Amino acid sequence: FIKEYSGRVGYKSDLPVFICGMPRSGTTLTEQIVSSHPDVFGAGELTYIGDIASYLSNRGEVSPEIIKELAETYLEKLKARDKTGKAKRITDKMPGNCMNLGLIVMAFPDAKIIHCRRDPIDTCLSCYQQNFSTGHYWSYDLEEMADYYKEYEKMMAYWREVLPGRFLEIDYEETVNNFEEQARKLIDHIGLEWNDACLEPHKQKRSVLTASRSQVTQPIYKTSVEKWRKYEKELQPLISKLG
Repeated sequence: FIKEYSGRVGYKSDLPVFICGMPRSGTTLTEQIVSSHPDVFGAGELTYIGDIASYLSNRGEVSPEIIKELAETYLEKLKARDKTGKAKRITDKMPGNCMNLGLIVMAFPDAKIIHCRRDPIDTCLSCYQQNFSTGHYWSYDLEEMADYYKEYEKMMAYWREVLPGRFLEIDYEETVNNFEEQARKLIDHIGLEWNDACLEPHKQKRSVLTASRSQVTQPIYKTSVEKWRKYEKELQPLISKLG
């Protein structure tokens, strides 16, 4: 269905910017950088795409007409988030949307997608250390977490195959080590002119409601790179299973 109808259905709009990836992979930092641009509104983690996916799954039917109708409804909800009505781009930073990239591409053929990546062991360690408010039950066991991460990697390999060149992949380590270069790459990807405000994302006034709120309100730092080495002995079940 994706290959047959990609680019031919959905709602033509470049307003949405989807930021996805594993939890704790740099999605919040990425949104903070992008939404520092005066033409971007950061809407945070929205459940809308997941709701659409669940609806389609329960309905058991997918058609170009249904996709377009659902895309219009999503866009109305997204626009309502920006009270000024002036934003040229609005970010949807739900990490789990990486499971729904096919649906996103179908619904919004002109939307920009950013996939955030980070060192697998650092990502899993950060998930293990975080007491998530809901869900992510796989994050309480090192071996189960390794299994989950490997399934996520398989899924992203599939999207690269069926959606070549359709999304930008950004690495956390590159972001903190070559910040301006990566920030410019992000703004270029979403089709806006550069603005120096994106060099100081920690100065934003917007509310951040995710687990990374304490990190992204500080200037960029590098101490979370290879943090796992401090706990290498304790993390052996995870490291071994990740291979």
